[in-house]
Amino acid sequence: MSGMKRDFSQANVSAIQAVISEVENDGQWGIADFFGDLFSCPGEAKDSLADLREFHNQIIDKQNIGQTDFEKVLKNVKQVDNSFKRRIGGIKEKIECYKDKTETIGKLITPSVITAPSWKVNSIITTMNNQYAKLMGRPEVFDEDGNGVFGADQGSLQQKWDNDVNDEGDRERIRNMIEKVMGKKMSDEEIKEFLNNLNNEGCGYAAATNIILSEFAGREVEFKEKFGIDYYDKDGNVNFEELLLDFYYHQDNFGPGAIGPRVKADIKNYCRDHDVDLTGNLNGIYTESGIKQQLSEGKLITMTCYIPGMKFEGRDDPIDWHTVTIVGFDEVKGKFIISSWGNKYYLDELPKVADMYVY
Repeated sequence: MSGMKRDFSQANVSAIQAVISEVENDGQWGIADFFGDLFSCPGEAKDSLADLREFHNQIIDKQNIGQTDFEKVLKNVKQVDNSFKRRIGGIKEKIECYKDKTETIGKLITPSVITAPSWKVNSIITTMNNQYAKLMGRPEVFDEDGNGVFGADQGSLQQKWDNDVNDEGDRERIRNMIEKVMGKKMSDEEIKEFLNNLNNEGCGYAAATNIILSEFAGREVEFKEKFGIDYYDKDGNVNFEELLLDFYYHQDNFGPGAIGPRVKADIKNYCRDHDVDLTGNLNGIYTESGIKQQLSEGKLITMTCYIPGMKFEGRDDPIDWHTVTIVGFDEVKGKFIISSWGNKYYLDELPKVADMYVY
């Protein structure tokens, strides 16, 4: 209802729990209660709005809401609260960082003279631009506080499916998403094969998912209108999984996966089908300084490496034939920051043979 306030204060929670206990203990749970609920109508509940406790009593009784059901509701509310707390906390930190950089530049520059060498001022301005780009466009897609994921992960759905052997909710949720995308019922074996293929060949599709979600950061309503997918999932986190599934299903040509120029083509075609113009440009400045300049302007880069042995700091094994998203540059480490498998890594060095597209 418009204007309705959902009050989950401890006082309200305790009051509702007391009503549930009262209803559970009224001796009407069973066949008698079933027929009583069957022939009651919403009007009776409406008539009791003046007495909020009685209104709650009727709703709880009619819907047969027990303490276990209510605890599930509270758990879901807590998950959403924690998600928003993380997101708002991360944005607050970035705003404070941006404020500090602004004050630093103010101390270095006077109306008539710059009191620091030009390279130092340029470095500070570049850092500010990077921070501003992250603040305005990417704080949720690439969660840097360690509490969320750092971009899309092509293997997360298969892992969740395989781990949910007791069918505690993940399998049902994943099944619903896949069947919605495909428009048909799927057996367990078909779903497992689909998710296995996504995991094995999905690096380019994960990078594409990062690009599209970053493009629509702050435009969640428009994203839903264009793609028919909620920007946030039910827990309030960026909805990587549903977009990744939809993109993979509609763009995969059942080959070895999307790499290099095909990532660019797939992004353009998928977005065009949803009345969105999003086209990457081939990065012709294949140098550290050229890539840093692109990043300082708030852009993202998809990179496909065509030779074996690409190395990430934070990952022991070298990677072969792989697509990642370059999202920034760490001045302290002197390394590019990348997103791969939903994790944040540092690229030891630029590969000698690679395609890069700028968004």
